[in-house]
Amino acid sequence: MLKQTDEKFGDLLVTSGVLTLEQLDQAMRKKRSAGEELAVTVIKGGWAGADQVLRLLADFLQIPFLDLADYNIDQAALANLPKEKCYKYGVLPVFLISNVLTVAMSEPTDVGLIDAIRRETGKDVEPAVSTAEAIATALEHHFGPNLQLDGAMDAVIQKIQQEAKPEDEKKSTDNLKRIAEDAPVIQLVNLIISQAI
Repeated sequence: MLKQTDEKFGDLLVTSGVLTLEQLDQAMRKKRSAGEELAVTVIKGGWAGADQVLRLLADFLQIPFLDLADYNIDQAALANLPKEKCYKYGVLPVFLISNVLTVAMSEPTDVGLIDAIRRETGKDVEPAVSTAEAIATALEHHFGPNLQLDGAMDAVIQKIQQEAKPEDEKKSTDNLKRIAEDAPVIQLVNLIISQAI
């Protein structure tokens, strides 16, 4: 968002009772240092819940807020953006009218994201607002789990298992025993025990 827009949205957060002036000041400083949108900063900072902030942002930007749990997603819209891109961008195409694709996103002011979707689909993109959690749930409902992430995790686990060989574990255990036996406290305890016997 532009600086003026952030300031106006910040004022709305205060007048709506979502933030105090002190919290807004803290959020604005954090937003500038993190280089992120004010709404994202407020949510990440825990000053207010995502649903509350994003509903207010939708009203401010005069775009729809979608409760995806109760929303009937147009299958033709879903077909316009591959599921890998939907997961990568954290967005969900919800309906298509003529050449206009409405896409639910948690950061509707991210012009770079909107342009990437426009290039990918060849459609004009209208943003709608929804929480990241609602989008993730809807993506899983419509596309199934994100197998790319699951596959990446499996590959990392397999690599770790290959690197940790049983021989290394035995060497490591033997090394620990040697270090423990050489420790002065253990030598003292061993001496006391041997003299007591």
